[in-house]
Amino acid sequence: MDAPSPVTIAVDQDQMTQVMVNLIINAIQILPEYGQVVISLTRDAHYAYLSVADNGPGVPPAQQGHLFEAFFTQRAGGVGLGLAVVKQIVEAHGGTISYSSSPWQGAQFNLAFPFESA
Repeated sequence: MDAPSPVTIAVDQDQMTQVMVNLIINAIQILPEYGQVVISLTRDAHYAYLSVADNGPGVPPAQQGHLFEAFFTQRAGGVGLGLAVVKQIVEAHGGTISYSSSPWQGAQFNLAFPFESA
């Protein structure tokens, strides 16, 4: 966990727990042996930024546009609802979520939450 200072935002604790559980479990399930997951929390004057990054295989470019669609999965036995639910929860709190490659060429999910609702 990388968080230089505490950040407080107004969100539903149970729903944010679900967001984090989904993102972390997704990362763990795809990681190679000795894989790592890094959670970072930063802020600016208007937003809290949370990222969940790993050193797994990442997501091929052709699949990145489908990550948040219901029933899309790249994992054998996966249902494909986790990221769709995560996106729905994040957006219900006025936030955004996006995908990028992590610094280790794995997956990184980037969340931004406003301090004040519009």
